[in-house]
Amino acid sequence: GAPNVQQVVAQLADPVAYSNAVRLTQEAGYSPTQAVPTCVRAMVHAYRASRANVVARSLSFDGAFSSVISGSDGLPLVAVFDSNNNDLKAVHCADATCSAATTTVLDSTGNVGRYPSVTVGADGLGLISYLDATNSNLKVAHCTNLACSAFTIATVDASGKVGDSQTSITVGTDGFGLISYYDGTGGDLDVAHCSNLACSAATT
Repeated sequence: GAPNVQQVVAQLADPVAYSNAVRLTQEAGYSPTQAVPTCVRAMVHAYRASRANVVARSLSFDGAFSSVISGSDGLPLVAVFDSNNNDLKAVHCADATCSAATTTVLDSTGNVGRYPSVTVGADGLGLISYLDATNSNLKVAHCTNLACSAFTIATVDASGKVGDSQTSITVGTDGFGLISYYDGTGGDLDVAHCSNLACSAATT
């Protein structure tokens, strides 16, 4: 016969996943000895297979905040805040599993790099928004090559009121960056619209 709930969730090696599975099946009204539909068993097996294929890589020491995207070369590009040195770094993976990577310090002036967000611009190059905590400003790094080993830095909002919170960047239909961020003085959500690919000019 079909295995019961207790037998199926026992196949989850991850203790957190096991606990969640037990809770969800109980909330759904299943008893531990009730037979589990084939589709549920299939999901469990798929989960176990995906967990078996996850490989952890240590890319950056003291990487407190990070954001990742697939670059136009098909390889991962990671923006990361180095909390040990208070710097913004870019990590460009050399392969799909990131078994090798190049790391570049993008900004090290003051306490910079918190809450990075990375996207790929219309030029196919990385564009990263982040917080300058020393001056309470919003800054952007624009990669000038795929690995982001060369770049430009611009201050997008120099009002000194940008709050200590997340930034988020995307590319609008005009091909230019669009950034949301927190106004720490007014407690508002602000938006900056880049006027060019490098975001060296913007409206806020």
